[in-house]
Amino acid sequence: MSPAQSNQSGQSGQPRKHVKLRIPLDVPGVESEEVSAQPLASGYYLVTTLPAVAKDCALGDVVRAAFVDEILEFREVAVAGGNKTLRVLVDAIAVDHVRAQLEALDLYVEAPMAEMLTVNIAPDSPTHGLEMLLDELHAQGMIYRAL
Repeated sequence: MSPAQSNQSGQSGQPRKHVKLRIPLDVPGVESEEVSAQPLASGYYLVTTLPAVAKDCALGDVVRAAFVDEILEFREVAVAGGNKTLRVLVDAIAVDHVRAQLEALDLYVEAPMAEMLTVNIAPDSPTHGLEMLLDELHAQGMIYRAL
C-alpha cells in the first residue's frame, strides 16, 4: 500500500473517491499519462499513484487541476509532498526479484509496464542502501538503468 493510500477511508468509514488525473507530457510519441488522485478542496487533488513517465509531480503531492474537455488535467504542484519517483528499467525475467529487493528496503514499488518499476523515494528513504542495491543489480544484469 502506498503512503498516500494508507488512509483511504473518510471520517464516515466510507472509501474516499479517486479520480483519473491527466498529466500532459513533453515526450515524443506520448501525449499524456494518467495517475490516480483523490479530490481535496475545489481544484486540488492528492496524487495517490506513482507517475511512470511524468516528472512534474510525485506520489503525495497536492496538485491543482482543472477540467479540459471533460478530462481532469494537471496544472501545477500546489504543495510538494517531498517524494521523488525513481524509474528502473528491468530485465523481464528479473522483475519479481528486483521488486522484492526494493520492497525489502521498505520502499513502495509499482509496475506500470512489463519491464519497468517505479519506486517512491520518500525524504526518509534509505538512499545509500538503495544506491548500493541498484549498483549490485546493474552489475548482475538485472536492471538496465535507473532514472
